[in-house]
Amino acid sequence: MDDQGEKKDIWLWTTAEALGQDYDFDSYRVFTWSEKRHRYETAYIQRRERGYLPVIAKDGEFSVLRGRQDRRAGAEGI
Repeated sequence: MDDQGEKKDIWLWTTAEALGQDYDFDSYRVFTWSEKRHRYETAYIQRRERGYLPVIAKDGEFSVLRGRQDRRAGAEGI
């Protein structure tokens, strides 16, 4: 993402509802830069998804089909 010549990254943020579980996180969000608003905004949220660190993110496609978000490619290891 590029905003007025400044490169903006896409961020993957993992969270856990409680510590001490047998997994490292139970939800994640993807943040992308909004050129219109000049700030980061949530592009995707996945809840109730248990995963382990490290998370390996790789380039891929992201699309919205019929109101449902389609994760054809994205984070590996989630």
